[in-house]
Amino acid sequence: MLHTDLHQPPGAPVYVGPKHDHTVSVRMTQYNAHELIETPLPRQGVVAPSRRDAVTWIHIDGLHDIDLVTRVGDVFDLHQLAVEDIVTVDTRAKSESYGDVVVVNVKRLRVPTPGEGEVDDHHITLVLGDHWVLSFVELPEPVFGQVRARLRGNLGRIRGMGADYLFHALLDAIVDEWRGELERLEDAVDALEDRPLDRFDDGLPARVHGLRRQLLTYRRGAMPLRDAVANLTRVEGPVQAATVPYLRDLRDHIVEVVEGLDAQRDRVQAALDLRLALASHRMNDTMRWLTVVTTIFIPLSFLTGLYGMNFDAMPELHVKWGYPALLSVMGAVAGGQLVYFHRRGWL
Repeated sequence: MLHTDLHQPPGAPVYVGPKHDHTVSVRMTQYNAHELIETPLPRQGVVAPSRRDAVTWIHIDGLHDIDLVTRVGDVFDLHQLAVEDIVTVDTRAKSESYGDVVVVNVKRLRVPTPGEGEVDDHHITLVLGDHWVLSFVELPEPVFGQVRARLRGNLGRIRGMGADYLFHALLDAIVDEWRGELERLEDAVDALEDRPLDRFDDGLPARVHGLRRQLLTYRRGAMPLRDAVANLTRVEGPVQAATVPYLRDLRDHIVEVVEGLDAQRDRVQAALDLRLALASHRMNDTMRWLTVVTTIFIPLSFLTGLYGMNFDAMPELHVKWGYPALLSVMGAVAGGQLVYFHRRGWL
């Protein structure tokens, strides 16, 4: 993490996050039902769109360039707090309305290996205005690749809809990626449940702990985004009535993700509890047999110890049938104990 002075006035943009050295890129896409124009922009070339007959989408890869983010905020007259949220990568998912502008902060979450390591957490901010959308991502990633493919191929209704529908499509792309990651986590939980029950894997607790941490990280990202999308359905201005049903459907998808995360977390805990219970049962079974064997040999050890004492005056020392008699007594004692244990259900 960067060591940055956080004692700044409210609204001051301060990037607090991992250090990145990649070149920040800016790309502008303008489209309507009849044409699509994609243009890379220089850092100083970001200007407010003048076309009213097309939707303008400006995508910025990189949040560590504070000067660029601040300039874009000035060009589009974004609120200072909105600019601050763009570069604050550790902020939670939320939506804010500033007049005719809506800002949504969300996380792109990726699992390198289910059950191992931490979840990759990258900050994304989407800004919706009148006929334009801004997207800020922390790292150059193909999260919006399917949206671009739909625009280029004029697939679906996206080219015939407004900027608010593009705004929904970008959010939907993030949630769809979450759903794909959830399927990977579900496969990992299935593999966990399919492990043999006849032995306890020493690496199981660590894997369960890793899966639970990853599921919890996703849940912490999904819960506030659910509320943020629900707020978008009540926003007046840039969100048109025709797009509200799609936002409601998106909220339902997020609810499905949250419910799926809760279900997988319960399955992980149940798998661990089952194996711990089986291990405890096997240990108890082993201890029971050891106890039975020990209990049988306690009186036998007493008898052998008694007749193993070196005293000449012991009357049984010179009895001809003393040794077979002692063995018979020991056998009768052991047999009697076994019968007693069997009747009590201990064997």
